[in-house]
Amino acid sequence: MPISNEIVQQIVEVAHVEEVISDYVNLKRKGVNLIGLCPFHNEKTPSFIVSPTKNIYKCFGCGKAGGAVQFLMDIDGLSYPEALRALAKRYNITIEEENDEAYDDNKRHQDSLYIINKFAAEFYQHQLLHEAEGMQIGLSYFKERGFLQHSINIFSLGYSPKSGTALLSETQQKGFNESYLTELGLISERNGRQYDFFRERVIFPIQNLSGNVVAFAGRSLSNEKSQPKYINSPENTLYHKTNILYGLYQAKSLIRKTQMCFIVEGYTDVISLHQAGIENVVATCGTSLTEGHAKLLKRFTSTICLLFDGDAAGQNATARGMNILLAEGLQVQFAVLPDKHDPDSFVKAYGNEHFHQFIEKEAKDFSLFYLDKIQNLQQHKPLEAAQLIRELITSIAHIPDSIQRALYMKESARILEVEENMLVVESNKQRQQLLKQAQRAATGSTQEPEAPPTPNIPLGEKKQQSYQSNEQALQFTEREILRLILLYGDKTLENENKTVAQFILEDLQHSGIQFSHQTHQQMLEIIQNALDENQPIDIFYFQKNELPELLKLAVDLLAQPHHISDNWERMHEIYVISPEENYANEMYNLLNRFKLRYLQKAREETIQKLKTAQEEGNQAEIDKQIHFQMHLIKMQVDLSKLLRTDIIK
Repeated sequence: MPISNEIVQQIVEVAHVEEVISDYVNLKRKGVNLIGLCPFHNEKTPSFIVSPTKNIYKCFGCGKAGGAVQFLMDIDGLSYPEALRALAKRYNITIEEENDEAYDDNKRHQDSLYIINKFAAEFYQHQLLHEAEGMQIGLSYFKERGFLQHSINIFSLGYSPKSGTALLSETQQKGFNESYLTELGLISERNGRQYDFFRERVIFPIQNLSGNVVAFAGRSLSNEKSQPKYINSPENTLYHKTNILYGLYQAKSLIRKTQMCFIVEGYTDVISLHQAGIENVVATCGTSLTEGHAKLLKRFTSTICLLFDGDAAGQNATARGMNILLAEGLQVQFAVLPDKHDPDSFVKAYGNEHFHQFIEKEAKDFSLFYLDKIQNLQQHKPLEAAQLIRELITSIAHIPDSIQRALYMKESARILEVEENMLVVESNKQRQQLLKQAQRAATGSTQEPEAPPTPNIPLGEKKQQSYQSNEQALQFTEREILRLILLYGDKTLENENKTVAQFILEDLQHSGIQFSHQTHQQMLEIIQNALDENQPIDIFYFQKNELPELLKLAVDLLAQPHHISDNWERMHEIYVISPEENYANEMYNLLNRFKLRYLQKAREETIQKLKTAQEEGNQAEIDKQIHFQMHLIKMQVDLSKLLRTDIIK
């Protein structure tokens, strides 16, 4: 059976939207709201607003909006019941598991894959901690690496036995779909027989931002040279390695708090640093840094520090992703560890405090990293120095902010003692190439997009435009009425002995008027249902119902990109009348303006009917429409006097 309304209401009321979103987006206080970069589209200037008081979010760039449930549905691709379960788990609310008929086939498939991966991770960890082979081989390896039990638990480390069919046998007993196991890369086939894909390897489960296991990495402990050191799960429905960073689930809170993220090369580097208290660290999953990684990190921080191994190969491997990070507007620093050290060995040798001292002293902005190397080569190896200058200019050209690019050019020219203009010219060439590449990627064509032609509107269509304009104004007024109900619907009108919501709904019903926009009318009917059920009319009422269109509309109506500063009156001596004090007058005016627009629409429809009757020579219909037109005009005149405005032409 479905989740009960009482449990849904409890989840919606307990789940704080700012807490949920903070796991994915770096939010900063702005007045009564929080603001950050939208996780749903690429933006440079924050337009993603979170209102803790209203328990909603709204992006004024792409339009995404909702509450905690809707956010998880959008960000993690969860169904409505899945999002409710995730929040229930987070806030320790008990709900019964049920077969929800609302799941479509894709969601059922995805859920099954998550369940199998979770089972596999638990199986591997059980093998590591409780079975003889796993304890003797896998656990001994981790202990030799200096990993404590606490770290093994946090990262759910495991071991896959040598037999090659241990996991397969367990999953067959559980009745798991073998095609799903193959899709996830947990089993493979050879010579018509099935085997565990990971055999005689320690296992590193890879989690997404929500903590769900999406893939695995296995490190070989065998001495056979034919065996690759690491193997990874194949890409599948759950796992796209270009959008997953190892350790980000464990690191995201401290990354957001410190506004710094360290990027390292290996899984063990992440675990060792985390164990030493340096928790704001991630690694790519056996791939170079990608645009997806950069966008993911930008949700949490603006500063990245690339930790290089002491050897040149490690430096070159990490440097390849630098331009991708710069192109996303991130600040990039480099820190080169002493020779023969990687992050794992360095932190074990010197500890947490020395690590932070080293970073504070040695971490350099990417430009200074290049400039130091160039200066060391300028006298003795000018050709290599020139190549590094070109690489530096290319990196600077990736920076989207023109002021930052100009400052980098100026400082680079000063340090290198070269003409600034020379660097600027070369940077502009690089920038143009990058913009052309971006355009080709976006359009799939090398041709410049044509400007849209200027519309030439015949005079005969102006009346149609006027009709459309009135229709838009009518729908705008409908939205304002709904906004008023959401904000002040439960307020009592002193002279009416009714609430605002009751008065508006009864007035519209008495007038025989319905909203012209289908979604607006649907929301009005939902509000009537809430009144009939004696339910409060607020954002929670829409969040606890699986009505995404109405929830988005409710958030759109309640969310505002700006607010009045607390110091406004004190600083400017300008006093703003609170809507709380004026909602009754606003309600009467809104209803009258709406009726005025509604009458105008009725007049336009009457004119069309009159025109048709004249063409058909139907005198009775002509007289009827003229009489009705005069009646509408009289009503408009009366309303216009109340509003002290002109009749709409």
